[in-house]
Amino acid sequence: MSQPSVEEKGSGHGLDADFLAWTVAQWTPDPAVRPQASSLLASDLYGMPDALIVTAEHDALRDEGDAYARRLAQAGARVVHRQEAGLVHGFIQNMDLTSHEAAAHDRLFADVAALVHR
Repeated sequence: MSQPSVEEKGSGHGLDADFLAWTVAQWTPDPAVRPQASSLLASDLYGMPDALIVTAEHDALRDEGDAYARRLAQAGARVVHRQEAGLVHGFIQNMDLTSHEAAAHDRLFADVAALVHR
């Protein structure tokens, strides 16, 4: 919740920063424990498995996802990372897809298939 995208994209894009803060407080009520619940804040990511990280341009959590992808790669994990332009948090769950969302879904599914079948 400390990255710029929380403030920049935390209102009007589907995932509200206030709701996000409330959710974090529900998940980890004790603030002292929160760093232990975040993979991004782990001191060492060596040995983590391959990862596919897709972030959305208009997502309050975008910067956290981008930072996690960088940290995984620096730790030696094979990372496929893409930021989908023009999309919002949770776009993968949309049922009535725009052509832009459908193309993002296709890329995501192709990436999953490549990771699973390598």
